[in-house]
Amino acid sequence: MQTASPELDAVVSVERTEFEKVLTSGHWLGNLMIDLINAHRLSGGLDFRTAEMLIGQEKEAFEKDLAIARKLYRLYPNLVTRVVHA
Repeated sequence: MQTASPELDAVVSVERTEFEKVLTSGHWLGNLMIDLINAHRLSGGLDFRTAEMLIGQEKEAFEKDLAIARKLYRLYPNLVTRVVHA
């Protein structure tokens, strides 16, 4: 998509790149965005109830993954290396 301004084109290009990174990262936000886009395509629109349901599903999956990670950390603390930020 070209705009009337080269500066705006550069910003749009960076934003598009960042958006694509999120979509392909496997991060929960990328997964949610893909689900929202697919729901919009399937129904020709998107309502808040559907968005809320999809966010709820991502939250449940996140909480399950977090519980597993915490349990693994408690069982095998030596497998986790600490990262110290200066």
